[in-house]
Amino acid sequence: EPRFWLVARDRLPPPTGSDRTAVACFQVEDRPGSLLSLLTAFAARGLNLTHLESRPTRESLGSYLFVIELEGHVTDPLVASALVDLREHGVGTKLLGSFPAGRPSRRAASKTPSLQIVLDPSLPRPRSMTD
Repeated sequence: EPRFWLVARDRLPPPTGSDRTAVACFQVEDRPGSLLSLLTAFAARGLNLTHLESRPTRESLGSYLFVIELEGHVTDPLVASALVDLREHGVGTKLLGSFPAGRPSRRAASKTPSLQIVLDPSLPRPRSMTD
């Protein structure tokens, strides 16, 4: 799937309620569980990751850069808190940006009231609905 980025200085679109944030995280050390500890900052806050990609940094054997996309805007308290937590634990991070998502996030969709359709029992129903 092709991915395109718009690069600009000091320009962050305002939150729309259905956003994604991309961040680059630099692995602190090559050890078992280092990726898990990095991802825990997002999981502990219930942030949904939509994309995860690893790339070797070519600085040393076992050194990787992780590009992570997640639901939410960088100004959302949970997203901002996760990024602060990563920095406090020595993970090198670089915010790549926040942008409107193509479709509503699960978090935004859960805030909208669900539509309930009640079918009249006297109406004929398709076979799959009566099974």
